[in-house]
Amino acid sequence: MMLIINAIICSLIVLRLALFVRTGRHRIFISICAYLITVAAGIEVILTVYGVATAPSYAEIFLKATLCIAIFQARGNVAHLLQPNSRLVTSVKEQNGKFGQSIPPRHQDGRCGKAIPPRPKYLGPTTSKLKTKHR
Repeated sequence: MMLIINAIICSLIVLRLALFVRTGRHRIFISICAYLITVAAGIEVILTVYGVATAPSYAEIFLKATLCIAIFQARGNVAHLLQPNSRLVTSVKEQNGKFGQSIPPRHQDGRCGKAIPPRPKYLGPTTSKLKTKHR
């Protein structure tokens, strides 16, 4: 029974990664990682079909199921699994400002220190007199 569950989970991983269509830029390290995950999961399925695989433990099934869920959450994009979560980084920065030592903001020219307020947008020519309707 555990062999069948393992084969189903690995085949889901293989299908999801094999059917992913890349839309962004190509990064070789991410591609190699996705390829290795696909090959490893595919070998598990092939070994199970030919009867060579041994029964996996519950921990191994749990890890593969967790990886499968993460891959489906990322819609097959391994880059989303390997990059840090931007929302998490933002919340850590906010917490540092509230509860711990505040990190000084970094300006575009690389300096740290007192924050410079942004320049106001140009709103066009202004008139000194208010225009009112006369009846």
